[in-house]
Amino acid sequence: MKKRFFGMILVMLLAVSGTAWGAEDDGTFTRGDFAAMLVDAAQLTGEEGDQSPASLLVEKGIIQGYPGGDLGLEKEISRLEAVSFVGRTLGLKDDISPPEQGNAPLDATHWGYNLYSWLNYHGLITGEPGDILNAEEGAAFLNKVFTSQPEALQIVEKTQEAVQAKNQTLSMVLEGTMKMTPRLGVAGAEEIPLGDSKMRIEQEMVLPDQIHQKITMTMVLPGSGEETMTMETYMAGGEMYQQLPDEESGTMKWYRYPKELMPDLKEIMEMAEKQGNAIPSELEEYLHYNLLGTTQVGGEDVHRIAFYGRIDDLSKFLNAAMGQFGDNADLQQAMSQSIEIIDSITYWGIEHIGVADYLPRNAELNIIMTYSDEFMGEPMPISALEMMMNFEEYRYGDDLVIQVPQEALDAPMLELPDINQPMIQ
Repeated sequence: MKKRFFGMILVMLLAVSGTAWGAEDDGTFTRGDFAAMLVDAAQLTGEEGDQSPASLLVEKGIIQGYPGGDLGLEKEISRLEAVSFVGRTLGLKDDISPPEQGNAPLDATHWGYNLYSWLNYHGLITGEPGDILNAEEGAAFLNKVFTSQPEALQIVEKTQEAVQAKNQTLSMVLEGTMKMTPRLGVAGAEEIPLGDSKMRIEQEMVLPDQIHQKITMTMVLPGSGEETMTMETYMAGGEMYQQLPDEESGTMKWYRYPKELMPDLKEIMEMAEKQGNAIPSELEEYLHYNLLGTTQVGGEDVHRIAFYGRIDDLSKFLNAAMGQFGDNADLQQAMSQSIEIIDSITYWGIEHIGVADYLPRNAELNIIMTYSDEFMGEPMPISALEMMMNFEEYRYGDDLVIQVPQEALDAPMLELPDINQPMIQ
C-alpha cells in the first residue's frame, strides 16, 4: 500500500510539473500515457513481466481500440475513454445494465453510457464525457478511484462501533434480482434460467457467532416455467447446517458441514473489533469508499457512502481476508472449487448511514461474477452472474434468539471433495 501511495504521489508531482511520466515533450497527454498510469494505480500484472502497459491492458480486455483495430495510443484521451478504461479495470462490462438511478450526460444508446453511468453514480467522475484530459486530471481521477476518501473511512469506522454496541443483534431483509449469462455453444448453456430471477434473503445475526439465513429464489427454467426454491442456513456453535436440494429427488434436505472447515466466527468478530479499521491494510486494494454527501431517508439525515472494488485472485483475497485471523488452510481447501471456477468478482454499492447514530438504514449492492472458461477440464456453461440487491428492514438490538432446528442437528454430514488434496492455486 505504501509503495502504491508514494507511486501515486510521484505521478501527481510529475503531472503538476508538466512532465508526467510517458507524456510527450509538447505536453500532450495521450491514451498511452493514461494506460501507463492506470497499470501502476491498479497494480496490474500480466503473464509476461516485460509487457508494455498498453499490451497488458489489451490482454485484459481493458483497451479495445477503435474500429479497425487501431489502439490510438498517440491520441489525446477523453474523459469518456478514461472512464471506460477504469470501468473495465474494475470489472464492469460494457453491456452491464446501468444503475436504475444513474444519470450520465450521454444518450442511452451511446457505447459508453453504461460504464460512464456506473462511475458517475458512485461519485467518481464529473465533467463532460467528451472533454480532453491533461496529465494532472488523469492522475487525479486515478487517485480518486483507487484510494478511499478519509472522511468516508471515518464514517464507516464509527458505523462499525455503533453496530457492535447495539446489543450484538442485527436482522435485515434483502430483495433483489439475479441474472445468469450463458456461454453460447457450450453444453448445458441451454438450461440456464431465462431472464432475471427474483431473490429474497432474510438474515438474522446474534453476534459474535450465530447466523440464520433464509433465501427464496424464483426463476424461469427452460421447459419448466417458473419455479420457486427456498434454502436455509444456520451457523451456530462453530458448525454450519444448510438445507440443499437432494441430487436424486430434488427435495430439500438438511446437511451438516465438517466442523474443521468452518471459520471461528467468534474469533473473527473479536479480532475485527480489536482492529477497528474500516479496511484492514491487507484488503485496501480490494475495497474503496467514497462519501457522496448527505440526503434524507424516512425524514432523517443520512450519509451517502459509495463502496466498490474487484477481486481477480480469490485465493489471494482469502489469504488477505482470513490470514489476519490465523491459519486458513481448511477454509481454502473447502473453497478450492470456487477458487478454480471464479475468474473475477466486482462489487458496487451505496449505503445510507444515520448522521445522528451512525447506524445503516438501507443499502444497495451490485455484484458481477465472471467464471473461468473451463472447470475440471470441462467448458463452463455460465460466463457471468449479475446480482442486484437492496438491503432493507435493518433492525438492531431486538430480543432475538437463533435456534437450530432438531432436524438440522440430526442431519447427515455433507460429502465434500477430499480436503487433503493439494489446494488449487
